[in-house]
Amino acid sequence: MPQGIPLAAPYTGGAQLLVEYAGSGNATVLEPSRFTTPVPPATAGACESARDGWLVQPTRTIYRNRSSAFDPPTCTPGSAAGLNRLEYRPCGDRDLAMRVNVKQATLAAPLGSLRATLVLGSTYDYTSLLARS
Repeated sequence: MPQGIPLAAPYTGGAQLLVEYAGSGNATVLEPSRFTTPVPPATAGACESARDGWLVQPTRTIYRNRSSAFDPPTCTPGSAAGLNRLEYRPCGDRDLAMRVNVKQATLAAPLGSLRATLVLGSTYDYTSLLARS
């Protein structure tokens, strides 16, 4: 992030993620976003409080989802699209390492490289950013 990480830790304001096959016309692989169902902020609560939600540790922030639902209080089964875990770890002023785990999702075989776009926050419209990339 050239200007630095735009938010201060712990990054629990929700998230949007777009994973695309760069070698296949930017076909979408996974998109928990404001256009589908984003990763909810900590203030939204959780579908299953014992199994879902944000965990803040001194060196990382983790969102885990075991219920398969993202949209509290409705909690639509499958709305998490297989996203099981999202983890952030700051690596200096400008770098944020990200780890994504997806389970029980049907994904096509990769056709070349993948591109991931991460938005910190569940409501920001990131489409203008994609037009410039």
